[in-house]
Amino acid sequence: MLQPNGLPALVLNGLGGGAVTIPFQYKDGWFFSLGAEYQWDPKIALRAGIAYEKSPISDDVRIPVLPDNDRFWLSGGFTYKYSEKISFDFAYSHIFVKSTPISIVSAANPSFNGAVAYTGSVDSHIDIVSVALKYRWDDPAPAPTKVGYFKAK
Repeated sequence: MLQPNGLPALVLNGLGGGAVTIPFQYKDGWFFSLGAEYQWDPKIALRAGIAYEKSPISDDVRIPVLPDNDRFWLSGGFTYKYSEKISFDFAYSHIFVKSTPISIVSAANPSFNGAVAYTGSVDSHIDIVSVALKYRWDDPAPAPTKVGYFKAK
């Protein structure tokens, strides 16, 4: 559904069957990241990463239903190669979310109804754990052979 200004909105069924409209007046979000992988030995690969995510939700339009804000990610993980066909992956990410103020006190916030004001804040963090078992159905290609320019004596 679109709002009269052409921006998207979400309509949900509220209590008592009435519709609740959540206006989305967001700007562009950005995600910047840097990661690395290190092959510890032929069976173990280690990974780490860091990221910064700029939220598309500004202080002017934030509501309690979507208390999103800028965040900083730290991630790490590894792969254990059990055989040529079977490997196990493990990864963990912790996301630090910036303290999030919510202020619905004026017409600047599209959720303000003119009668009820709301002011609050949200403190949050996120933990993501991932575990995988990979099975390779095809046969791995043979490793490339080294071609040397010098003959051994």
